[in-house]
Amino acid sequence: MSDIYNRRWLRLASRYDDFLHLIASRSDHPNHKLAALVFDKRGKLISYGYNKLQTHPRQLRLSLAIHGDAYHSFLHAEISALVKCRKEPYFIVVARSKNNTFRMSKPCEMCMQAIIESGTRLICYHDGKDFVVKRL
Repeated sequence: MSDIYNRRWLRLASRYDDFLHLIASRSDHPNHKLAALVFDKRGKLISYGYNKLQTHPRQLRLSLAIHGDAYHSFLHAEISALVKCRKEPYFIVVARSKNNTFRMSKPCEMCMQAIIESGTRLICYHDGKDFVVKRL
C-alpha cells in the first residue's frame, strides 16, 4: 500500500481525534474506554460505536465461536459500530482513550473476524506509539 494512500486515511482519522475521545468516554466498561468510527469509501462517517457491558447477539455468537464461552461477550466498540452501519463499510478507526491520550487499540481476534466479515477494507488503530493503517 502506498505511503500517500496511508497518509490520506490517517489524515481523515486525525480529524476525528476529539470525537474519538468523546465517544470512548461514553463507555460504561470500567477498564476499557474504546471507540470505533466507520467510514464509507468516500471518507464519510457512517457509524460509530463504543464498548458497553451489555451485549449484542452478534458479539455473543463470536464470543462463543472463538472462545467457547460468553466471558468476552460485552459489546466491543468495533462490533457496536459495524452493527449500526446502513452502508457498506470501507475504513474503520479503533481508538482506546485514557486520560485524553490514545493507547494501544489493536482489535481482538473476535473483532478482527467481524471487521473482515463486514467487508471492511482498511483498519486504523493505535500500535502503542502512533496510529497505523492496514489493508485487510
